Amino acid sequence: MATLTNIANETLIERMKRFYEQYRTTSNVEASFVNAKEALALTLLDDIGRYAEESNLDAIRMATAQWDEIRMMMQGSNDALKERLEREYKQAQGQG
Repeated sequence: MATLTNIANETLIERMKRFYEQYRTTSNVEASFVNAKEALALTLLDDIGRYAEESNLDAIRMATAQWDEIRMMMQGSNDALKERLEREYKQAQGQG
């Protein structure tokens, strides 16, 4: 279970993993991945807006760099990232 402190300090990939695991409890792999990706993008926009209001350029740079890293993982095919999230989900559930 993620605590508020952990959530505030999580990387974007950790956040996507958390979203994926939450969606995966009620949805299939594909729907969970799509929903997690959309939720991540929306929360990233919220974060960047908050960072802009705080004039926190370093946080904006870090968030966009992490987003670029995730985009690179998905470039061409989402399969590798999707498989990674599913494998980690199964491990967390004791299935893997």
